[in-house]
Parts: sequence; C-alpha cells; structure tokens
Amino acid sequence: MKAERITVTTSATKLVTKGNDPSPWIIRTDAGAADVFLGGADVTAADGYRMTPDRPLSGELFGGEELYGTVTAGTQVVQVLRRGG
Repeated sequence: MKAERITVTTSATKLVTKGNDPSPWIIRTDAGAADVFLGGADVTAADGYRMTPDRPLSGELFGGEELYGTVTAGTQVVQVLRRGG
C-alpha cells in the first residue's frame, strides 16, 4: 500500500492511477475542508461526484481507469491510500 497527500486544484488533478486489476483505493479530506469533485480527466465541479469533508470514499479501478478530483476555488489536500508503489 502507498499513502499520499495530494493537493487538488481547480484543474483536474490525478488522484489514483490504475495498477494491477483490481486496484483498490481509499480517499478522504479533513473535517472542515472544501468539497472535492471526483471523476475522469475532464471532471468539473458541475459534473463531478461530490466528496464531502471527513467522509472517506473507497473503490477499485480496472482496465486503465484513473480517478481525478477538482475544487471550485483554491486548493484542497486529499489523503490517498492505494495499492502499489
């Protein structure tokens, strides 16, 4: 497993890259943080899946998928735990 802290900006920021199938991941932000919107490389706040602060999300990636995040303003640190190195 690999743990990272990734700073998400108003541009789509890569959070998780597919490793070996399946490629599990867990992400979260701290309480009081800004919402982060999740999706593909073209994610926006208007169409992304809204991740609220201090509510961990988990999933798996398959077949070359990647997970991106964006915020509406400024930056937000996202904690990522994923398989791989």
